[in-house]
Amino acid sequence: MKKQGMFLLFSLALLAIVFSAFYNKIELKKQTVYNVLEGITQRVTKSQEKTDIILYFPGNDFNLLKAEDRLIDDNDSIEKSIVNEIIKGPLKEGKSQIVSSKTKVIKIKRQGNTLTLNLTKDFLNPIYSNSGEDYLKIYSIVNSLTELPGIQYIDLYVENKHISKFTGYEDYKGLLSRNRKIIEKKKYLNPMEVLKEQMKLETQQKWLEAYMLMSDDCLNGNRLYFDEYVKQNKEIMDSGFINEDYEIGGYTIKKDKAYVDVYFYTYEGGQRCLLKKLKLGCIKIDDSWMVDWVQPE
Repeated sequence: MKKQGMFLLFSLALLAIVFSAFYNKIELKKQTVYNVLEGITQRVTKSQEKTDIILYFPGNDFNLLKAEDRLIDDNDSIEKSIVNEIIKGPLKEGKSQIVSSKTKVIKIKRQGNTLTLNLTKDFLNPIYSNSGEDYLKIYSIVNSLTELPGIQYIDLYVENKHISKFTGYEDYKGLLSRNRKIIEKKKYLNPMEVLKEQMKLETQQKWLEAYMLMSDDCLNGNRLYFDEYVKQNKEIMDSGFINEDYEIGGYTIKKDKAYVDVYFYTYEGGQRCLLKKLKLGCIKIDDSWMVDWVQPE
């Protein structure tokens, strides 16, 4: 941010010099410079507003949903942007379009832990006439939106009628919650293994893969959204804090929670020295261990 600020100040100074040489009247010069620079600042600020999001699309075999990260312009509510990006379809190989591209958002509203979404009737139109298409279509949206911390339920409507009122969708009554069973990801039976893999992915800057090994508990107040997670880790990486020189030790388990010992090392005078020992938390969700959003001990 300091470098960007210095660059912007330098640019403004140059523009002021150019305008002062061009205009004779000081008052006119000041007003013109102000107007031009204000417009430039607004455009620069707007162009810098980008958000990393996670979307779910079915794989080409139509068995499970696969995660895809995407950097989008932050010009709308994050909830509406997520739905619109699902409608656009996947940008990476190995995934399939699942929602008709003609679908539009009529209304989207968040209240507490519930998000109400109202879509046009185009949402009901099948693309492939696949037997599991409706199921994947519903949870492509539900799982993408419940990636947002604090959103636990989706109340889905089509043309102001609840989704369960339409033929073929009768099973989707009431509020819809996250469905982890159809997300393609490896299951970890050991807290030490999942933490080791997650930390390795972070040092490789594979943010999506690393984030997918973090707890997705909607009620966890410490949970960061993917965009916050990426920005935070990039700042830590730039500061040189993320260090590849560490060792994973033992762990202790209490019911569905565990703490894993991690030893961080540094070098002083050519000698490898223990910098710090931390206990990092993991949590068991749906029979698989994930890294928890808790402060290290």
